[in-house]
Amino acid sequence: MVDMVDPKLGEKVLDPACGTGGFLTSTIEHIHEKYVNSVEDHRILQESISGVEKKQLPHLLCITNVLLHGIEVPSRIHHDNTLDRPLRDYTPKDRVDMIVTNPPFGGVEEDGIETNFPTNFQTRETADLFLVLIMHILKDGDRCAIVLPDGTLFGEGAKTRIKEKLLEECNLHTIVRLPNGVFSPYTGIKTNLLFFTKGEPTKEVWYYEHPYPAGYKSYSKTKPMRIEEFAPEKAWWTKREESENAWKVKVEDIIASNYNLDIKNPNTVENDHGDPEELLEKIPDPPFRNRRNPNRPQKRTHGRAGREKRMNPDVFFENFELLTDAPNGVQKLRELILQLAVMGKLVPQNPEDETASVLSGKNTKPLQSVREDELPFDSPKGWIFTRMDHVSNAIHYGYTASANTTLKDVRLLRITDIQNNKVNWETVPGCEIDKHKLGAYALNNNDLLIARTGGTIGKSYLVENLTLNAVFASYLIRIVPNNLIFPKYLKLYADSPLYWDQLYSKCAVTGQPNVNATSLKSLIVPLPPLAEQKRIVSKVDELMSLCDKLEARHQKKQEIQSKFNSAALDKMFSAENQEEFEQNWQRICENFDFLYDNPENVGKLKQAILQLAV
Repeated sequence: MVDMVDPKLGEKVLDPACGTGGFLTSTIEHIHEKYVNSVEDHRILQESISGVEKKQLPHLLCITNVLLHGIEVPSRIHHDNTLDRPLRDYTPKDRVDMIVTNPPFGGVEEDGIETNFPTNFQTRETADLFLVLIMHILKDGDRCAIVLPDGTLFGEGAKTRIKEKLLEECNLHTIVRLPNGVFSPYTGIKTNLLFFTKGEPTKEVWYYEHPYPAGYKSYSKTKPMRIEEFAPEKAWWTKREESENAWKVKVEDIIASNYNLDIKNPNTVENDHGDPEELLEKIPDPPFRNRRNPNRPQKRTHGRAGREKRMNPDVFFENFELLTDAPNGVQKLRELILQLAVMGKLVPQNPEDETASVLSGKNTKPLQSVREDELPFDSPKGWIFTRMDHVSNAIHYGYTASANTTLKDVRLLRITDIQNNKVNWETVPGCEIDKHKLGAYALNNNDLLIARTGGTIGKSYLVENLTLNAVFASYLIRIVPNNLIFPKYLKLYADSPLYWDQLYSKCAVTGQPNVNATSLKSLIVPLPPLAEQKRIVSKVDELMSLCDKLEARHQKKQEIQSKFNSAALDKMFSAENQEEFEQNWQRICENFDFLYDNPENVGKLKQAILQLAV
């Protein structure tokens, strides 16, 4: 679909129901391969790609996907329901040059969403509303490729009026009819690829019926559709002729049939009675339609009320497998989660939360100004940007003293005592300190400590569950959070890429790198409402726990790969005859993708090949 609409460099491309970002990443790859030739071209591409996804998990996956495809700051991938915005609120600046999308179908919208659209087109069918929206926001002369179900093609009522608008305002030049099973096992609904250009009426519609590959009777999860199958359509696209798979229909004939676009291939002879699932979809609301069937699509919602409150770990694992298998994949995923957290993209905003600006007004410290050109991203609703000094009661250096392992009354916490965000207080040495100074340097729960020098510069530790007397050493800086910020959110921020980018830009590098308290006070902090801070921390804890499981699974997989590879190569080398050798080599070939997706096993295979050669 992306190849056929051919997005150009500088064109604004939108997927209003982007899911995990498949169309967006295909667009990025297409433009990069054909049109990007310089650093400036790459910058233009960064600003051209936009997407909206209502569901939380696919949105997170989409962010990951575009990051992996070179979009450095995916601020144009929004977590929202595109249909939740009234059509009249869209202005010329919202219009785009190209849309490629596969909107949800087989479900209905929640009550009230249809009122965002003109009365003539009001329906609760999700796919139909997306088609109306797309026609509205597409610029004249520009194009769209969209996946739609058969129901849109033959449906009546509001569907008829929508198709009338489509044919009058757009040139619907091509419909590719897909066979059953393309989206199996998720749905059995037959689908179509519609291609149109806005700004001129349709005169004729070309149809192309995509056949099954030789030997196929259906697609399935183990036998999916492959991109190579579309080579005949690509060859036909610019040299269109009628054939056993292609035919054209005049718009007058479509209008005469009450805008029915479900036109069968006239060049083939029907040899069966039709597909039961397809026929069932054409029955107008039978009494059993709403009974739960695990093989049929269930109702979906796309508004704020339908937002998911938790992620399914199984889906999470399945979609992140490729990322976690990449070098440092889980670490990159952890960084991404933290960055999304401080950008307000992990949990939905709640309009009933007391906003950060209202909470800030109750604080005795004046709000620290942040210039517009310093803002790292647009702040979500209810958030403000402030500085570290504004969210802290104190920021100061630690106590200078010699560590003494024989003293235990007051412990002296040093940078080296903090390992993997943990402290073993049993091994922390003590120090001598008088009572007056102890009051100034005594650690308390919820203090945030920052390493200010050396190779661990910027490393942070949140004091929790402290049950003994302790002070912090002079190479640490303490931040005492005030009532504007949840301490665990402050710690989360201090682990995020946003924090590290600022810290490195402020640290001095003469001799040992170091950062001072003044620099820490000036750090820009995105501040959500206090209730949202707690929701963010809870969501990050959940996702980090999943990362731990992913990391363990990846490590186990690598161990199995290594053992399997060694055993397979050993069997091959110890073969006593040619037949046994070929059997063992065949075992390697059958498991090639599993075995050789990491450098270590590839290196062993190279050595084996060289050894066989000599």
